[in-house]
Amino acid sequence: MPPDEVRAAVSKEFVKLFDTHKAVREISPADIRPDAVHIYSSMLLKVKYFGDGSYDRIAARLAANGKDAPEHSYGETFAPTADESSTLCAFSSFAADSVKHGYTDDISYSNFDVKGAFLWVPRHNKTQVIMRLPSYIDHPLAGKEVEVLKSIYGLKDSNANFDADFRQTIIAAGYRTTVDPCIYIKLAPDPANPLVPHRCIVSTHVDDGRAMYNHRPFYDDLIRTLEAHYGPLSKDDNTTSYTGTTFAHGPGSFTVTQEGYVERLLASTNQPELKPRSTPSDADLFGDTTGTPLCDTKTYRQLVGSLIHLLRTRYDIQKEVVHLSSKMSLPTEGDMIKGIKVLQYLKGTPSLGPRYYTTEGATLYVYVDASYATHHDGRSQTGCSFHIGKHSAPFYVKAGKQTECVSIGSMEAEYVALSQAARKLLEFRYLLEDIGFEQCAPTVIYEDNMSAINLAVAPHITRKSRHIHTRHHFIRDLVSQKLAVVKHLATEDMLADFFTKPYGPKRFCSARDRLFNSA
Repeated sequence: MPPDEVRAAVSKEFVKLFDTHKAVREISPADIRPDAVHIYSSMLLKVKYFGDGSYDRIAARLAANGKDAPEHSYGETFAPTADESSTLCAFSSFAADSVKHGYTDDISYSNFDVKGAFLWVPRHNKTQVIMRLPSYIDHPLAGKEVEVLKSIYGLKDSNANFDADFRQTIIAAGYRTTVDPCIYIKLAPDPANPLVPHRCIVSTHVDDGRAMYNHRPFYDDLIRTLEAHYGPLSKDDNTTSYTGTTFAHGPGSFTVTQEGYVERLLASTNQPELKPRSTPSDADLFGDTTGTPLCDTKTYRQLVGSLIHLLRTRYDIQKEVVHLSSKMSLPTEGDMIKGIKVLQYLKGTPSLGPRYYTTEGATLYVYVDASYATHHDGRSQTGCSFHIGKHSAPFYVKAGKQTECVSIGSMEAEYVALSQAARKLLEFRYLLEDIGFEQCAPTVIYEDNMSAINLAVAPHITRKSRHIHTRHHFIRDLVSQKLAVVKHLATEDMLADFFTKPYGPKRFCSARDRLFNSA
């Protein structure tokens, strides 16, 4: 890192701490109480990048070693962040409704960031916290102790303190929470158009917020309220990136990618000779690798950890990454080879991402499939995808080994997969209702196994199926309440089949493009 940039970043951080926010202060030994808690701190440096992967700046942050603080010195430590799938569900529904009712030109996307977020919020716990500054920093108080007054980064309860304050401030601007506690909605009738209310949806991730709205005053009111409380925000009135993703939108549609992250990941592997490939796996994806030598555990875990971060947008590698993540304890060379294949695939497809667009309106659809006894231990592979509009990209995908039971037949594997998806179905139906897109009709779940469908809709559980655990009959309850209806779909049209088995290149590319709504 350039020394001049580092010094400037560290100096800026101390100005924020001591002067702007008065989050810490110099203290004399006489003012330190006998029961004070003493902790250390570290100066962290990080290279920041824009969503497209280009260099932004070096950022410095002084972080308290809060892990060493005793329990009596902090309060609540939990703070939620918006689930990516909930955000995509809300935004894709809004976009779909704008297409159906003809107001795509009124839709806008913006994002904001609270600068020095935690430093605005006082510590709630009254225990005096004394922190020793690092001795290696260029500052007059280097190596000396200071008193912590605000919720600085690194204290165990700082995130929760800020979340409670942030939540209260957003609600004060007229917003209310939803099923996802970090997605907020402000909704009011439009006298000029009874079919299309004024709406602003805000998704928050710690101190970052992303908004989608068709009524600018709602968003402006939120920004005024936040700036009155936290000072000037970092704002982007035409969102192009957000929390590491690149965001592109058009009339009634938007696409989310992680091209910049893919490029940095590939560069970090230091394998310039890596040859691109057209699929992320071969037919042996779920094959047993225990007969191959163990590989370097740290390298493998770093690779898989980086790939997991890509699952926010890269649903095309979901089954591969989920399978590789199950090998973290004792990875082998065979597992590493499978991970390298994913990297090779990413090298040839860095800019891919889901495109959200439909003319059907904000209607929820689900695809569910299972592949019986795919894994070497006899367990089945299941997959499901949730969509707003049948042909739009999914906003939620799940692919993985069936862990709740070992199914004894393909019907049972499919039926268990149906019930697993049905549990998530309720969550998204409730969210859509919260943001004004109530699902008046039962949600269609597409399934390609008629025996599983017949069991889901049958008035009684058949004798041959009475061994199936009660929890797996959840789908029957949703069907009986008319919250869901299970419809047959041929296997060749089943989107979720993509998540249950490896495909050859031609079939893979066709299915992937259909999944991403980019065909």
